Amino acid sequence: QPTASRPWTLWDTIKNTKYNNKAVVSSVVDYYRDFLKEGNCSVLGVVEVVPREESGSGDKQKTGAEQVKSSGTAVFKKDRLVGYLDETETQGLNWLVKELPNGMLLLPSRLEPGKLISLEIESSKTSIKPEFQEGKLCFVIQVDTELTLVEQQGKKKVLAPKAMLDYLGGVREDAERNISDSISRTILKTQNEFACDVVGFASALKQKEPSIWRTVADNWEEVFPTVDHEIHVQVHIVGTALKQGFF
Repeated sequence: QPTASRPWTLWDTIKNTKYNNKAVVSSVVDYYRDFLKEGNCSVLGVVEVVPREESGSGDKQKTGAEQVKSSGTAVFKKDRLVGYLDETETQGLNWLVKELPNGMLLLPSRLEPGKLISLEIESSKTSIKPEFQEGKLCFVIQVDTELTLVEQQGKKKVLAPKAMLDYLGGVREDAERNISDSISRTILKTQNEFACDVVGFASALKQKEPSIWRTVADNWEEVFPTVDHEIHVQVHIVGTALKQGFF
């Protein structure tokens, strides 16, 4: 761990990216594996220098010092950089293409405006199924995830059991909407701005409908921006780590 005699380094930031679902973990092997996949584009992680922040009285204050932050995604078409995904779009990408046993999901609090709640991702599984709907290729995405409520900003508490159940039900709905929106935003950006498939559609089509894939493989770059998508998210709130106020 970093200490006064050994400050935080770029390598520390890269190693801890696996706990940050607003960034991607991609090795050189991962990059070239994606590079060689038919119909697929490649991604790499992004690091940037930002002002260091310290928490004080519940708010983060800039200190004037700088730190290295792993954030977002660089998208490549073969060996050419075509653009970047921001943190929200990177979250959408991670929900799509990797299992998420690590990381946090931040949502606006239902108890106090301007406050946040934190949910830890305990497990996640995503399936992508190609279908024809009204004669058009559509990819049906199913996300199932388990979350634990670990932090609630503010002073308001939920004490009554019925109110607590209603509250957690609302949190579940908010989480499902947040995940669905981030995935859709990622797909639309990669289709409309990059025409570059990093979301796994080509791999799903090739694996599950190889006969259809053979008809579009040669011009997937033109087909990918035209396909539809449908997203279904199922969130399970499996517990809370809060010491008071809920149980």
